[in-house]
Amino acid sequence: DVVDPRVLFVRGRSPDGRPVEPIALARRNGASTLVSGSYYRSGDSLLFIASVVDVASANVVRSVGPLAASIARPTDGVEATRSRVLTSLASVLDPRFAAAWNAAIAPPPYEAYSPYIAGISQFWFGSTVRAESLFALAVSRDTTFDAAMVSLAIAAGNLGDCVMTDSIARAPRFHRHAVDPLDALGIKIAVARCHGRNEELLRLVIERSHLIPPSSPMQVGTANAELWANRPALAVQALRGMNPATDLDWLPDSDHVAYWGSLCEAYHDLGQYDSELVAANRQTSRPTIDQVMNRIIALAGLRRSAEALRLLDSSFAMSPEPDLGGGLAPNTYGRVDFTGTPATVGMFAARELMVHGDTSAAREAAASTIAWIDSRPTSERGSMEFRAYKMWLQEVQGSLAAAIAGARALVTADTGNVDFRGTLGGLAAATGDTTTASRSDAWLASLPVDRGSWGSSFYRARIAILLGHPDDGAALVRESFERGAWPYFLHMDPILHRLAAVKAMTR
Repeated sequence: DVVDPRVLFVRGRSPDGRPVEPIALARRNGASTLVSGSYYRSGDSLLFIASVVDVASANVVRSVGPLAASIARPTDGVEATRSRVLTSLASVLDPRFAAAWNAAIAPPPYEAYSPYIAGISQFWFGSTVRAESLFALAVSRDTTFDAAMVSLAIAAGNLGDCVMTDSIARAPRFHRHAVDPLDALGIKIAVARCHGRNEELLRLVIERSHLIPPSSPMQVGTANAELWANRPALAVQALRGMNPATDLDWLPDSDHVAYWGSLCEAYHDLGQYDSELVAANRQTSRPTIDQVMNRIIALAGLRRSAEALRLLDSSFAMSPEPDLGGGLAPNTYGRVDFTGTPATVGMFAARELMVHGDTSAAREAAASTIAWIDSRPTSERGSMEFRAYKMWLQEVQGSLAAAIAGARALVTADTGNVDFRGTLGGLAAATGDTTTASRSDAWLASLPVDRGSWGSSFYRARIAILLGHPDDGAALVRESFERGAWPYFLHMDPILHRLAAVKAMTR
């Protein structure tokens, strides 16, 4: 509620004109949060300090200053104080940041905080490229803003930009004793994630989990690291320690896609499909693309193909959901406008149905999704993302000639793309074109580890299996895990599932 400032002035004075204590004034006006401050002269400077106070308890929850300004330019101090008070107040009121705020560290200026918090939202919406640019902007506006530096390292690492991640990790400020322990761990986690060292990643996030409450939003990150390290039981334990009704206000989407997606994935990796379906049904009271996809994946595991196909058909009438845009393939992120669509649902549905033994339903899912893509406006169906989805769906459908044509066109458009080259190599191997398959395999094998990541060994494993070399394929699958592969992505690949060893490694 807004109070007339003239009334505040009257209430803020005793009958003899003396100022009333700020906390008493706040309580008199029914305020829950108080901002108060002072300024002092010190030689030829002014010093500004301020506090954000919880009125009910009278506890100081944020402190600003002292900030110095020249007496000749006093407004510089006013502006510096204003900006940091605004950040401090936002950190109290904004649930996306309040849970992770370190009150012992001086607040950054709001001009740095604003792009940082926008980057957090973009990161959880699946738009890591946009998040990275926003974090970089925040760092450029305040090079002492450690949380923004850590977030930039994490975003860059998720995009495979290990040069950026490593350069931040080597920054002198992260090797001082004064750095916050969570920030120090955050940098190490980013480096381990970028270089595919999943066991180290798991050790670091478990260490971090001991420094935060079980209900902390960071525990979603703990669960994700446990999923990448192929420890789904630990992920379930971490996520079950949170109450999604009360602990997830910090997520930018009301459906809490990150939480429910990780929980469903963990149950799926464990083969607990009934629990997975229960979690998917609890996600939201209204159907969304993400919920439909989680339900379809669970139904595929339960071998309830008819229900899965009906759900897939229902998704074709739904609008895109940017928060579903979690990436296109191991080395291709994709744009959230095109990856948060029914095309994603259809690809996951087709592959899951194939992996769980229903080839007919898998091909039906692929065909209906291709028909949906073909019905879209030219600007959409001509996008790189939709062309890639169509290629992969044609592979599941068994339309290999059409898939090869699509793969060649994509490789021509992006000659350095690992996913397109790798897919072409697998399709060539499946059709007996050993020359193209071998050429693709050699190109993938020549990539530096940081360039190809686990994607290069993943596609080489597929090529080896399709060429009739299962032992080589199994060795390359193990190499993919050593390079930090996402276990679920390997689980849902129909070609890799021809190996009994892959079924064991992804369970």
